[in-house]
Amino acid sequence: MKNEQGFTLVELLVVVSIVSLLASIAIPQVAEYRDKAKTAELLNYVHNIRSAAHITFYDGGADGLPHIENSDRSAVQALPGMPKIPEYIGAYVNFADFKGSTTHWEFISIQVCHTKLIKDGKATTFRWRHYRRDGIDQTPIHEFLPPSEAMSEEECNTRSQ
Repeated sequence: MKNEQGFTLVELLVVVSIVSLLASIAIPQVAEYRDKAKTAELLNYVHNIRSAAHITFYDGGADGLPHIENSDRSAVQALPGMPKIPEYIGAYVNFADFKGSTTHWEFISIQVCHTKLIKDGKATTFRWRHYRRDGIDQTPIHEFLPPSEAMSEEECNTRSQ
């Protein structure tokens, strides 16, 4: 009687097919969770920038409010209480103060993009806007922008430098 040790070819093929089946199920899930984590990180920076912008917006008052249009990353980073933004997060803030003949509008707009979340040449972009009309807060608007309005990959990369 022959004493053989090891696995037969059929046993090895069964194990390889089971492992490949499990891998084909798991790998797309890992990529999806990685994108969700990047989106959560993006929202975290939106919250940080929004908090810092609110400090500037409310502490400065209408007369002390800086008028910033399409600020670069350094202007966002200079907001009070703003933690360091990593290089792959692009951001800009608009502050505006409009005094019309009958109304007075104050406005903050924040757009933040993630250079590692690019689909079809567009970066995942989140926009948050807040208005005050005659000193009364209006309902803030916050949304992920549709691809037609999202920052291009090039613009997001420029804003992240």
